[in-house]
Amino acid sequence: MTEKKQDAIKEDNTDRVPALFKEGYTKQEATQVLSMNAGREVHEDYVRGLARNKHVRALKIHARLTLYNKHDVNTYKVEAPGVKAGQIAKEQAAARKKAGARRPRRTKSQIKKGENQ
Repeated sequence: MTEKKQDAIKEDNTDRVPALFKEGYTKQEATQVLSMNAGREVHEDYVRGLARNKHVRALKIHARLTLYNKHDVNTYKVEAPGVKAGQIAKEQAAARKKAGARRPRRTKSQIKKGENQ
């Protein structure tokens, strides 16, 4: 644990910091671990996103320091960037447009009945 992290924990009542985070990572440390595990560079914002999406547990100590659970960071597998769902939908729409196909329109009676396409 770095001195900066230890000092911050001592300043902010240690009893508030659960045992789960006493050996936690800072954002920079978590980024280094994820980068080593992934075999490629991982940005610091990626760690914040993982915490926001509940993939990694995080504890905000104060405005400038957040601790990330060591076990969660060590076990998380960074996936290779893939094709986004929005990009797939655009490609499918372009293919339909090129082929001249359209989605069938529903009639008013179908809409009133709540029938699907």
